[in-house]
Amino acid sequence: MGKHVAVLREGHITAGQGYEDRVFLEDPTASDDFSLVLRDVVFSDGGIYECLWRGQKPVCSVFVDVLESLNFPVLAAVGEDVTLHCFGNVPSNNPWEDIDIHWLKDEREVLRFTSGKIDVNVDNSHMSLPVREEMSRGIFSLNIRSIRAQDQGVYQCRYKSTDHEDLQNGLPETRKLILLDVSSDVPSTSESILSTSSGSYTQTSTSVPTWTSVASTEWSTEISTSAQTSADTVEGI
Repeated sequence: MGKHVAVLREGHITAGQGYEDRVFLEDPTASDDFSLVLRDVVFSDGGIYECLWRGQKPVCSVFVDVLESLNFPVLAAVGEDVTLHCFGNVPSNNPWEDIDIHWLKDEREVLRFTSGKIDVNVDNSHMSLPVREEMSRGIFSLNIRSIRAQDQGVYQCRYKSTDHEDLQNGLPETRKLILLDVSSDVPSTSESILSTSSGSYTQTSTSVPTWTSVASTEWSTEISTSAQTSADTVEGI
């Protein structure tokens, strides 16, 4: 039995742990569409989801595959605040204190998070990580306040979720920060920051339909279910 993602009972939706403020269900009295919308998708959201009637009878199952979003250079001017996104796959209910996060700039470490504490030198004191609730979901983004000229470079995020693992690259593997000269036009070689996501589904011939949903980090995905009866529970396996 997987953990609850959302429970619909007597018209009231209760989100499961880790899904607070991220799930939305259609009003079953308005249509036969019981699709689940999952916002702010992260890699740990990947897996099999089931829609259950009265918490027991399967209506359908959905496999969600979370993909890396496109990695374009981050463009900013001196003095601005920027966030260099990084995502990792952290097991459910993994204590956030067990996560190790290392941010490197031009192959030199600028910030480290170990044993629940951030280690950063004075020169990089304007850099920080997300709150612990986000880190436990695999969000390891680097926040840089009032960027300076020396902050320009290629950044890399590495992490491990337990002491028994080796460090691995977060996704995207690198983020390039380019500082703009506000006194001149943006160089023609620079690219706009874009994000895309893609989605598809395949219905099988089994009595319990199965869909495949493909989502990208930093986006939302809709887990589609339809039935003639009301389904009141969605679970992640």
